[in-house]
Amino acid sequence: MPEKNTYKKLKNLQAHNDALFRNNHLPILLIEPESGKIIDVNIAAELFYGLTKTELQQKTIFELSENNHSKLKENLRKAYLGQLKSWKSNHYNYSPDIYEVNINSEQLQIDNKDLLYLTITAFKKKNISLYGAEKLYRSQKVALLNEQIGIIEFDGNRCVYCDNVVIESINLQQLNPF
Repeated sequence: MPEKNTYKKLKNLQAHNDALFRNNHLPILLIEPESGKIIDVNIAAELFYGLTKTELQQKTIFELSENNHSKLKENLRKAYLGQLKSWKSNHYNYSPDIYEVNINSEQLQIDNKDLLYLTITAFKKKNISLYGAEKLYRSQKVALLNEQIGIIEFDGNRCVYCDNVVIESINLQQLNPF
């Protein structure tokens, strides 16, 4: 009987820990320290980065970061060795806004595999320049097939700029409201 009871306690503990990870309000990334490959994420990370768990798992932390990748690689190495617990970074959230974030790291071993548990905190939106937006666009190799994108710039509630694509779209909607 003790074995069955122990198994049940372990299952409850596993469910409890999984709930703490999945439902945490802070974005959490579980990554391989050497490659930066994203192994797992919680719901808050999906919401923050604007990508699904599957999309995030196809990326590395280097693709989320605007910063110097050699410095990031060094930070991951130091975090893995226990020499560094937190650092600042700039991360894209695919809107294409960039946020200054604090990354807090913990070493973790799952199935004899060394991983880093990264918690993302202190979001501060940075102003992204058109150059930065273009850089993000090109780095993601986004293909827009036969689509025209309109640009609108607002200052508060007042439109201060819109291009011809927007104007034509508004005119077409007024002609055909259905």
